[in-house]
Amino acid sequence: MSETTLTELVADLAEVRDDQLRGAAESSVARALLREIVQTDVVSVSRRRRRVHVVAATVIAGAAALAILIRTRGHETATASAATLLRRTAEVARSQPPLTLGPGQYVYTRSRDVSAVVTAAGGTSFAALEPHLREIWLNSAGNGRLHTVTGQPTFITERDRAAWIAAGRPQISTPGAHDDELHGMPRVDIPTDPDRAYAQLKSETARFGAAQYTEMFTLVGDNLRETTATPEQRAALYAVAAMIPGVELVGPTIDPAGRPGVAVAMDDEARDVRQTLVFDPATSRLLAEQEIALPGASEFPAGTRIESAVYLETATVDSARQRP
Repeated sequence: MSETTLTELVADLAEVRDDQLRGAAESSVARALLREIVQTDVVSVSRRRRRVHVVAATVIAGAAALAILIRTRGHETATASAATLLRRTAEVARSQPPLTLGPGQYVYTRSRDVSAVVTAAGGTSFAALEPHLREIWLNSAGNGRLHTVTGQPTFITERDRAAWIAAGRPQISTPGAHDDELHGMPRVDIPTDPDRAYAQLKSETARFGAAQYTEMFTLVGDNLRETTATPEQRAALYAVAAMIPGVELVGPTIDPAGRPGVAVAMDDEARDVRQTLVFDPATSRLLAEQEIALPGASEFPAGTRIESAVYLETATVDSARQRP
Protein backbone atom coordinates (compact mmCIF):
# COMPACT_ATOMS: atom_id res chain seq x y z
CA MET A 1 0.00 0.00 0.00
CA SER A 2 1.49 3.39 -0.97
CA GLU A 3 1.70 6.24 1.54
CA THR A 4 -0.58 8.32 -0.69
CA THR A 5 -3.20 5.59 -0.67
CA LEU A 6 -2.89 5.21 3.10
CA THR A 7 -3.28 8.93 3.71
CA GLU A 8 -6.30 9.11 1.42
CA LEU A 9 -7.84 6.14 3.22
CA VAL A 10 -7.64 7.82 6.60
CA ALA A 11 -8.87 11.07 5.09
CA ASP A 12 -11.98 9.16 4.08
CA LEU A 13 -12.33 7.83 7.63
CA ALA A 14 -12.00 11.41 8.92
CA GLU A 15 -15.02 12.67 6.96
CA VAL A 16 -17.41 12.47 9.90
CA ARG A 17 -20.19 15.05 10.16
CA ASP A 18 -21.25 16.53 13.50
CA ASP A 19 -24.47 14.52 13.52
CA GLN A 20 -22.43 11.32 13.16
CA LEU A 21 -20.71 12.07 16.46
CA ARG A 22 -23.89 11.66 18.49
CA GLY A 23 -24.90 8.68 20.54
CA ALA A 24 -23.45 6.13 22.92
CA ALA A 25 -20.77 3.59 22.17
CA GLU A 26 -23.50 1.02 21.54
CA SER A 27 -25.40 3.20 19.06
CA SER A 28 -25.75 2.02 15.47
CA VAL A 29 -23.56 4.93 14.29
CA ALA A 30 -20.76 4.09 16.73
CA ARG A 31 -20.92 0.40 15.86
CA ALA A 32 -20.86 1.18 12.14
CA LEU A 33 -17.87 3.48 12.53
CA LEU A 34 -15.99 0.88 14.55
CA ARG A 35 -16.79 -1.78 11.96
CA GLU A 36 -15.51 0.51 9.20
CA ILE A 37 -12.26 1.05 11.09
CA VAL A 38 -11.55 -2.55 12.04
CA GLN A 39 -12.49 -3.93 8.64
CA THR A 40 -10.11 -1.61 6.76
CA ASP A 41 -6.83 -3.26 5.77
CA VAL A 42 -4.24 -0.79 7.05
CA VAL A 43 -1.03 -0.60 9.07
CA SER A 44 0.80 -1.16 12.43
CA VAL A 45 3.40 0.37 14.74
CA SER A 46 5.45 -0.23 17.82
CA ARG A 47 4.00 1.05 21.06
CA ARG A 48 3.64 0.17 24.71
CA ARG A 49 0.19 -0.53 26.07
CA ARG A 50 0.70 1.73 29.05
CA ARG A 51 1.81 4.70 27.04
CA VAL A 52 0.23 8.03 28.02
CA HIS A 53 0.52 10.99 25.66
CA VAL A 54 -0.48 14.41 27.02
CA VAL A 55 -1.20 16.92 24.26
CA ALA A 56 -3.07 20.14 25.09
CA ALA A 57 -4.81 18.60 28.11
CA THR A 58 -5.70 15.45 26.16
CA VAL A 59 -4.82 12.07 27.67
CA ILE A 60 -4.68 9.15 25.23
CA ALA A 61 -6.06 5.88 26.57
CA GLY A 62 -7.29 3.41 23.89
CA ALA A 63 -10.12 1.34 22.27
CA ALA A 64 -11.33 -1.17 19.61
CA ALA A 65 -13.47 -4.29 19.33
CA LEU A 66 -12.81 -7.99 19.85
CA ALA A 67 -15.59 -10.56 19.46
CA ILE A 68 -15.40 -12.98 22.40
CA LEU A 69 -17.14 -16.22 21.43
CA ILE A 70 -17.10 -18.27 24.66
CA ARG A 71 -15.96 -18.01 28.26
CA THR A 72 -14.97 -20.72 30.70
CA ARG A 73 -16.94 -21.14 33.92
CA GLY A 74 -15.51 -20.53 37.34
CA HIS A 75 -12.46 -18.52 38.40
CA GLU A 76 -10.35 -21.49 39.49
CA THR A 77 -11.13 -23.52 36.36
CA ALA A 78 -10.43 -20.53 34.12
CA THR A 79 -7.11 -19.84 35.83
CA ALA A 80 -5.95 -23.46 35.59
CA SER A 81 -7.05 -23.68 31.96
CA ALA A 82 -5.19 -20.46 31.12
CA ALA A 83 -1.98 -21.80 32.65
CA THR A 84 -2.24 -25.04 30.67
CA LEU A 85 -2.87 -23.20 27.40
CA LEU A 86 -0.05 -20.72 28.00
CA ARG A 87 2.45 -23.48 28.79
CA ARG A 88 1.53 -25.24 25.56
CA THR A 89 1.87 -21.96 23.65
CA ALA A 90 5.32 -21.50 25.20
CA GLU A 91 6.33 -24.84 23.68
CA VAL A 92 5.00 -23.72 20.29
CA ALA A 93 6.89 -20.41 20.55
CA ARG A 94 10.14 -22.22 21.29
CA SER A 95 9.76 -24.30 18.11
CA GLN A 96 9.34 -21.29 15.80
CA PRO A 97 12.19 -20.25 13.47
CA PRO A 98 14.31 -17.35 14.75
CA LEU A 99 13.97 -13.91 13.26
CA THR A 100 17.26 -13.13 11.51
CA LEU A 101 18.09 -9.64 10.24
CA GLY A 102 20.87 -9.13 7.73
CA PRO A 103 22.77 -5.86 7.15
CA GLY A 104 20.35 -3.07 6.22
CA GLN A 105 17.25 -5.15 7.03
CA TYR A 106 14.30 -4.18 9.24
CA VAL A 107 11.43 -5.86 11.02
CA TYR A 108 8.24 -4.33 9.63
CA THR A 109 5.00 -4.47 11.64
CA ARG A 110 1.57 -3.29 10.55
CA SER A 111 -1.37 -2.72 12.93
CA ARG A 112 -4.45 -0.63 13.62
CA ASP A 113 -6.20 0.52 16.76
CA VAL A 114 -8.87 2.81 18.13
CA SER A 115 -8.08 4.96 21.18
CA ALA A 116 -10.27 6.64 23.75
CA VAL A 117 -9.22 10.30 23.95
CA VAL A 118 -10.18 11.92 27.26
CA THR A 119 -10.04 15.72 27.08
CA ALA A 120 -10.26 18.18 29.98
CA ALA A 121 -11.44 21.63 28.87
CA GLY A 122 -13.80 24.35 30.03
CA GLY A 123 -14.15 22.86 33.51
CA THR A 124 -15.41 19.54 32.19
CA SER A 125 -14.13 16.43 30.44
CA PHE A 126 -15.31 14.28 27.55
CA ALA A 127 -14.20 11.12 25.76
CA ALA A 128 -14.10 10.14 22.08
CA LEU A 129 -12.86 7.21 20.03
CA GLU A 130 -9.88 7.96 17.79
CA PRO A 131 -8.74 5.55 15.02
CA HIS A 132 -5.07 5.03 14.20
CA LEU A 133 -3.31 3.27 11.34
CA ARG A 134 0.31 2.51 12.15
CA GLU A 135 3.50 1.01 10.73
CA ILE A 136 6.95 0.54 12.24
CA TRP A 137 10.35 -0.45 10.86
CA LEU A 138 13.11 -1.50 13.32
CA ASN A 139 16.61 -2.84 12.71
CA SER A 140 18.75 -4.88 15.07
CA ALA A 141 20.17 -1.71 16.65
CA GLY A 142 16.69 -0.39 17.50
CA ASN A 143 16.75 2.28 14.80
CA GLY A 144 14.09 2.81 12.17
CA ARG A 145 10.92 4.66 11.33
CA LEU A 146 7.37 5.04 12.64
CA HIS A 147 4.48 6.05 10.37
CA THR A 148 1.17 6.90 12.04
CA VAL A 149 -2.10 8.07 10.52
CA THR A 150 -4.77 9.41 12.86
CA GLY A 151 -8.44 9.48 11.89
CA GLN A 152 -11.33 11.67 13.06
CA PRO A 153 -12.56 10.90 16.62
CA THR A 154 -16.20 10.06 17.44
CA PHE A 155 -17.83 10.54 20.85
CA ILE A 156 -18.39 7.59 23.16
CA THR A 157 -21.65 8.83 24.75
CA GLU A 158 -24.16 11.64 24.26
CA ARG A 159 -22.91 13.17 27.51
CA ASP A 160 -19.42 13.39 26.01
CA ARG A 161 -20.74 15.21 22.96
CA ALA A 162 -22.77 17.62 25.10
CA ALA A 163 -19.72 18.37 27.26
CA TRP A 164 -17.64 19.01 24.11
CA ILE A 165 -20.24 21.50 22.85
CA ALA A 166 -20.42 23.21 26.25
CA ALA A 167 -16.61 23.56 26.23
CA GLY A 168 -16.77 25.43 22.92
CA ARG A 169 -16.12 22.49 20.56
CA PRO A 170 -12.32 22.39 21.07
CA GLN A 171 -10.16 20.34 18.74
CA ILE A 172 -9.75 16.87 20.24
CA SER A 173 -6.87 15.65 18.11
CA THR A 174 -5.15 16.32 14.81
CA PRO A 175 -6.13 13.86 12.06
CA GLY A 176 -3.51 13.10 9.42
CA ALA A 177 -0.20 11.34 8.82
CA HIS A 178 2.95 11.70 10.90
CA ASP A 179 6.46 10.22 10.57
CA ASP A 180 9.11 9.78 13.28
CA GLU A 181 12.68 8.62 13.01
CA LEU A 182 13.48 6.03 15.69
CA HIS A 183 16.88 5.74 17.34
CA GLY A 184 18.03 3.25 19.98
CA MET A 185 14.62 1.77 20.79
CA PRO A 186 14.86 -0.65 23.77
CA ARG A 187 15.49 -4.27 22.85
CA VAL A 188 13.74 -7.16 24.56
CA ASP A 189 15.85 -8.06 27.60
CA ILE A 190 14.05 -11.12 28.94
CA PRO A 191 15.89 -14.24 30.20
CA THR A 192 15.05 -17.40 28.27
CA ASP A 193 14.64 -19.40 31.49
CA PRO A 194 10.99 -18.98 32.61
CA ASP A 195 11.80 -18.84 36.33
CA ARG A 196 14.44 -16.18 35.80
CA ALA A 197 12.12 -14.25 33.47
CA TYR A 198 9.36 -14.37 36.10
CA ALA A 199 11.75 -13.17 38.80
CA GLN A 200 12.95 -10.31 36.60
CA LEU A 201 9.47 -9.05 35.77
CA LYS A 202 8.43 -9.39 39.41
CA SER A 203 11.43 -7.31 40.47
CA GLU A 204 10.70 -4.67 37.82
CA THR A 205 7.09 -4.31 39.01
CA ALA A 206 7.64 -4.44 42.79
CA ARG A 207 6.85 -0.73 43.14
CA PHE A 208 3.28 -1.28 41.92
CA GLY A 209 2.24 -2.96 45.16
CA ALA A 210 -1.19 -4.56 44.93
CA ALA A 211 -1.22 -3.98 41.16
CA GLN A 212 2.08 -5.85 40.65
CA TYR A 213 0.65 -8.92 38.94
CA THR A 214 -1.49 -6.92 36.51
CA GLU A 215 1.60 -4.86 35.63
CA MET A 216 3.54 -8.09 35.02
CA PHE A 217 0.77 -9.19 32.64
CA THR A 218 1.06 -5.82 30.87
CA LEU A 219 4.83 -6.28 30.47
CA VAL A 220 4.28 -9.70 28.90
CA GLY A 221 2.21 -8.04 26.18
CA ASP A 222 4.71 -5.20 25.83
CA ASN A 223 7.51 -7.66 25.08
CA LEU A 224 5.46 -9.83 22.70
CA ARG A 225 4.23 -7.08 20.39
CA GLU A 226 6.25 -5.59 17.55
CA THR A 227 9.63 -6.69 18.90
CA THR A 228 12.62 -8.77 17.85
CA ALA A 229 12.21 -11.21 20.74
CA THR A 230 13.76 -14.61 20.04
CA PRO A 231 11.62 -17.78 20.04
CA GLU A 232 13.16 -18.69 23.41
CA GLN A 233 12.27 -15.28 24.86
CA ARG A 234 8.72 -15.52 23.54
CA ALA A 235 8.44 -18.96 25.10
CA ALA A 236 9.62 -17.57 28.43
CA LEU A 237 7.05 -14.77 28.26
CA TYR A 238 4.17 -17.19 27.71
CA ALA A 239 5.51 -19.34 30.54
CA VAL A 240 5.61 -16.25 32.78
CA ALA A 241 1.99 -15.46 31.92
CA ALA A 242 1.09 -19.01 32.95
CA MET A 243 2.60 -18.36 36.40
CA ILE A 244 1.00 -14.96 37.08
CA PRO A 245 -1.84 -15.32 39.64
CA GLY A 246 -5.21 -14.17 38.32
CA VAL A 247 -4.72 -14.78 34.59
CA GLU A 248 -7.85 -16.46 33.23
CA LEU A 249 -8.81 -18.26 30.05
CA VAL A 250 -11.44 -16.37 28.06
CA GLY A 251 -11.59 -18.94 25.28
CA PRO A 252 -11.79 -18.97 21.47
CA THR A 253 -12.18 -15.52 19.92
CA ILE A 254 -12.38 -13.82 16.57
CA ASP A 255 -10.09 -10.79 16.36
CA PRO A 256 -10.99 -7.54 14.50
CA ALA A 257 -9.26 -8.87 11.38
CA GLY A 258 -11.51 -11.93 11.37
CA ARG A 259 -8.80 -14.36 12.48
CA PRO A 260 -9.53 -17.10 15.01
CA GLY A 261 -7.46 -17.10 18.16
CA VAL A 262 -7.56 -17.79 21.88
CA ALA A 263 -7.75 -15.12 24.58
CA VAL A 264 -6.46 -14.89 28.14
CA ALA A 265 -7.35 -12.02 30.43
CA MET A 266 -6.62 -10.44 33.78
CA ASP A 267 -8.66 -7.93 35.77
CA ASP A 268 -6.88 -4.82 37.01
CA GLU A 269 -8.91 -4.13 40.14
CA ALA A 270 -7.07 -0.89 40.89
CA ARG A 271 -8.27 0.63 37.60
CA ASP A 272 -11.43 -1.48 37.15
CA VAL A 273 -10.19 -2.67 33.76
CA ARG A 274 -9.97 -6.10 32.16
CA GLN A 275 -6.83 -6.67 30.06
CA THR A 276 -7.01 -9.28 27.30
CA LEU A 277 -4.37 -10.82 25.04
CA VAL A 278 -5.42 -12.74 21.91
CA PHE A 279 -2.93 -15.05 20.23
CA ASP A 280 -2.72 -17.86 17.72
CA PRO A 281 -2.00 -21.06 19.70
CA ALA A 282 -0.68 -22.76 16.55
CA THR A 283 2.08 -20.17 16.00
CA SER A 284 2.26 -18.23 19.33
CA ARG A 285 1.79 -14.99 17.36
CA LEU A 286 0.12 -12.14 19.27
CA LEU A 287 -2.94 -11.20 17.23
CA ALA A 288 -4.65 -8.51 19.27
CA GLU A 289 -5.12 -7.01 22.71
CA GLN A 290 -7.62 -4.82 24.49
CA GLU A 291 -8.67 -3.22 27.76
CA ILE A 292 -12.36 -3.04 28.70
CA ALA A 293 -13.79 -0.88 31.48
CA LEU A 294 -15.38 -2.86 34.32
CA PRO A 295 -18.16 -1.62 36.61
CA GLY A 296 -16.64 1.06 38.83
CA ALA A 297 -14.29 2.53 36.23
CA SER A 298 -14.15 6.30 36.73
CA GLU A 299 -13.60 7.52 33.16
CA PHE A 300 -15.79 5.24 31.03
CA PRO A 301 -19.09 3.34 31.17
CA ALA A 302 -18.72 -0.38 31.96
CA GLY A 303 -18.04 -2.35 28.79
CA THR A 304 -16.23 0.48 26.99
CA ARG A 305 -13.15 -0.79 25.15
CA ILE A 306 -10.60 1.76 26.31
CA GLU A 307 -7.50 0.32 24.68
CA SER A 308 -7.10 -2.16 21.87
CA ALA A 309 -5.01 -3.02 18.86
CA VAL A 310 -4.88 -5.67 16.16
CA TYR A 311 -1.50 -6.76 14.74
CA LEU A 312 -1.89 -7.54 11.07
CA GLU A 313 1.49 -8.27 9.58
CA THR A 314 5.14 -8.79 10.49
CA ALA A 315 7.86 -9.26 7.88
CA THR A 316 11.54 -8.67 7.13
CA VAL A 317 12.20 -5.87 4.63
CA ASP A 318 15.32 -4.28 3.12
CA SER A 319 14.73 -0.62 4.02
CA ALA A 320 12.76 1.62 6.40
CA ARG A 321 10.55 2.62 3.46
CA GLN A 322 9.77 -0.82 2.07
CA ARG A 323 6.50 -2.65 2.66
CA PRO A 324 6.08 -6.39 2.07
